Amino acid sequence: MFNLPHAEAHAVILLYSMAFNQPAVPAADERLCKALETQEAAAALHDLGRSPDAPASLDAPGLRSIDIRAAATAAMQAPYYNPRALSQEAVHRLLAYAFDGTRPESRTFQSVWFASPREARIRRFFLPTLLLSIFTFMDKRALIIGATGIVGGNLAQHLLACGGWKVSGLSRGRTKAPDGVESVTADLTSAKSVKDALQGQRFSHVYFSAWSRQATERENIEVNGAMVRHVLDALGPSGKLEHAALVTGLKHYLGPFEAYAQGNVPLTPFREEQGRQPVDNFYYEQEDRLFEAARRHDFSWSVHRPHTIIGFALGNAMNMGVTLAVYATLCKETGQPFVFPGSVAQWNSLTDMTDARLLARHLEWASTSPGARNEDFNVVNGDVFRWKWMWSQLAQYFGIDPAPFDGETRPLEHRMLDAKRQWADIAGRYQLKEPDIDRLVSWWHTDADLGRPMEVLTDMSKSRKAGFLDYQPTSDAFFALFDKLKRERIIPS
Repeated sequence: MFNLPHAEAHAVILLYSMAFNQPAVPAADERLCKALETQEAAAALHDLGRSPDAPASLDAPGLRSIDIRAAATAAMQAPYYNPRALSQEAVHRLLAYAFDGTRPESRTFQSVWFASPREARIRRFFLPTLLLSIFTFMDKRALIIGATGIVGGNLAQHLLACGGWKVSGLSRGRTKAPDGVESVTADLTSAKSVKDALQGQRFSHVYFSAWSRQATERENIEVNGAMVRHVLDALGPSGKLEHAALVTGLKHYLGPFEAYAQGNVPLTPFREEQGRQPVDNFYYEQEDRLFEAARRHDFSWSVHRPHTIIGFALGNAMNMGVTLAVYATLCKETGQPFVFPGSVAQWNSLTDMTDARLLARHLEWASTSPGARNEDFNVVNGDVFRWKWMWSQLAQYFGIDPAPFDGETRPLEHRMLDAKRQWADIAGRYQLKEPDIDRLVSWWHTDADLGRPMEVLTDMSKSRKAGFLDYQPTSDAFFALFDKLKRERIIPS
């Protein structure tokens, strides 16, 4: 076709490039004009894609971009040579115009539209491939709620590294957005603030990875449920949203902080079909708001339940990895014993954790895989361990001896009363970036995790059966985080 290898795909490149007066291959431009009997190949291809009587059309009743993208992924696996690379921004802009019905601007200010009997043959054989190709090349636009946190930050890095994504992060604007992420500033607790900030924005995917801790669970339900509702009320009516992903956690099975592990906690390993506990839980409210909006606005959803997350993030309220790195450094520098602060049950029982990088891959997989739509998933690394073994591994990394565990629970929050002054001295000696220990640690959260009175173990079978096979040894996740903290001069080298 048009005497070019993989001409169907090249035709799509030409459609993009000609709209911006940047022909990928001028000779191919001439062939397209001749084949379509027009002087405006870009506009002709656009009109062909919007022809309501075509075999497949952007105007076809019930046609959704998410359905076509799934077909495109299967149909366009083979790579081909792109004679002239186009910017993702240019591609995205043209597709946004096309979905709105805007034709490419004219270069000759005249057109000849399908006067030939060849029109029917062109529509029949060319248009389906054209449409599949369009959706294969289309950029995906992600909005991350909480892009500066441990989950959102790692997700943003992953999506940008994948290519084909334009990433925005919505926050109050108190923390600088990660490199490559466009910042959107809004107060998530205000419906008007969120609506104003997202007015006119087009996002294909939204990821919820933030929450606001309140004094009681009833307040948690009210505030965090409203945050999800405000975003989806602002994005849903556009019809452009294809998928919304919600990150919660294992308190789905264990209950909220004020009723933690009370009542009928299900047997381990936790499995998705075990359902909800008969207690108030803001996770359930967030899910209900997600499900309701998905039904009303016709987008797919996924819910992700990680265990304790290991990953690089500063100023994060729930970060065991950084907390333990600071604790081990304090022990090394001050000579205090490296005591396990948790319970006998956690010391002896099997458990697991979640690497933030693996969670980012799981979020991207579930939000783009047809087989993972409208499902809830546990997300852990895939290995299991006992803290009585892991504690010695962490001690060995930092070059200290683990203190013998005598079975007593010794919370860090009670033992680290002098840590603020000690850390400021260490930061000054080693010229570390962050002298304020409160920006690094979450003693209370690490105490809560390691002080659990029962085994906490998670089943990943549902994700495995659906096609997610990633695996991450938890000890390697800790060591990779500690190495990064050293490189970033957060802890001494």
